[in-house]
This record gives sequence, C-alpha cells and structure tokens, in this order.
Amino acid sequence: MPDSRMAYVLVVDDTPENLLWTETLLQKPGRTVVSAVSGEEALTQLKAQQYAVVVLDVHMPGLDGFAVAEEIRSNPATSHLPIIFVTAVKTAEGHILEG
Repeated sequence: MPDSRMAYVLVVDDTPENLLWTETLLQKPGRTVVSAVSGEEALTQLKAQQYAVVVLDVHMPGLDGFAVAEEIRSNPATSHLPIIFVTAVKTAEGHILEG
C-alpha cells in the first residue's frame, strides 16, 4: 500500500545513464522516485500511481516527451500534474516553445 506521506516523482528517459543520474539527484527522504524507459511505460505508471511531478525526456523513440505530455494533459486524472521537460540535445526554438 502506498505511503500517503511520500511524494512520488516519475522520471522518464530512454537513456539508462540519464535515468540513473536523475534518480540519484532527486532521491531524498520522503520522496520515491519511479523510472520509466519509454513514453508508453510512463503512461502505464501514471495509471498505477499518483505522482507529484513528472520529469520527462523530450527525445525518445515511440512516444516522445511531447506526445506523453499531450496524453497527460488530456486525461482529467493527470491534467493538473506538473511536467518538467529535459533533454540533452539543443533543440530548435520551435521545440522550446512547444514545451
């Protein structure tokens, strides 16, 4: 049974090294960090647990970060959820505005 005093953070990235780095950075007492390696896995995790925030990689195969964010915003159960976009790639201004 989930602990209601815990803040759950979902980290989504298809690069294992980035996941490890982000999990390590975010892991603190009172916080549980859950990782997903794809957009599809992230959406499955969002159905299983309520999260305080999603840290979302923009560039992933399959469902990219923007597509996942659209799904999050279109679902009334998750539409309020804060999303932090991250990327290791310098993107065009259009991608920055889209985020």
